[in-house]
Amino acid sequence: MNQKKKDSIKILVVDDKPRNLMALRELLMPIMEEEECQLLEAQSGTEALKVLLDTDDIALILMDIQMPGIDGITTAQIVKTRKKSADIPIIFITAHSPSDSDNFKSLEIGAFDLITKPFNPQLLMSKTAVFIRLHKALQEREKMILQEKEVEKNRRKELEAALERQKKMSTRDYGSISAYMSGIGIFADRLPAVFQTMTQEYRELLNTYLKIILTNKLPLKREIIDFAERLGEQACGPKDLMDIHVKAVEQLSKGQNIKRITALNIEGRLFVLEVMGNLVDYYRKGRFLKYKFE
Repeated sequence: MNQKKKDSIKILVVDDKPRNLMALRELLMPIMEEEECQLLEAQSGTEALKVLLDTDDIALILMDIQMPGIDGITTAQIVKTRKKSADIPIIFITAHSPSDSDNFKSLEIGAFDLITKPFNPQLLMSKTAVFIRLHKALQEREKMILQEKEVEKNRRKELEAALERQKKMSTRDYGSISAYMSGIGIFADRLPAVFQTMTQEYRELLNTYLKIILTNKLPLKREIIDFAERLGEQACGPKDLMDIHVKAVEQLSKGQNIKRITALNIEGRLFVLEVMGNLVDYYRKGRFLKYKFE
């Protein structure tokens, strides 16, 4: 079996009489060709069960009720108990007027319909086409779900990598402007309570910044300058700001969806750069006179 046939949608016809299989094959062939589907045949319930075990993508089973050995009703009951085939729709076809018992049993096991011969050929073709198109729609939906899961998985990997890079940035040597380099010490170690307070303020400021960006309003300016100046007053350098930023992003990311986390990481980078620029301006203006250069 070539790959195209292996991957195509299939209809399984089950009847113990070869002439009935031939008649259904000729009837359904136009719709099979139009929808690029494959017609499978079985001459007994046992053969049908084997086909179902070995085959994927079966959209519909057309099955005779009265067959020697395992009849259609019993075969359908077994089909519905198997996880792989439980959701495949079944249409029963019978040459005899169905009894109330047959009608009840077919409905009880989940058969879609019971058709009595002679039947309207166009009606059977229409019903078959409906199930083929429904199966195609379900396949497309499952494909989209898998693609979305893969995209989300890749995004999470990218975000985790970005957060890891930010953590590494927070441990880098940022040169003579850093309070750590001037011998004052890391902000989080020097004043842990103040560090926590500043982190909370930064988190709220970042959150407000994101809301403003997403609603296309004018960005914050005075608030960012004020926060940067307060950092400068605490002798904070770039490393201290990155410590605060990483902590705030971690806190804001908890329990958020992928879209929100993406916004936090992308817009957060721009935000921290803006705060950093204002912190640098603070030092350039000579407002931190205690700063030591060695």
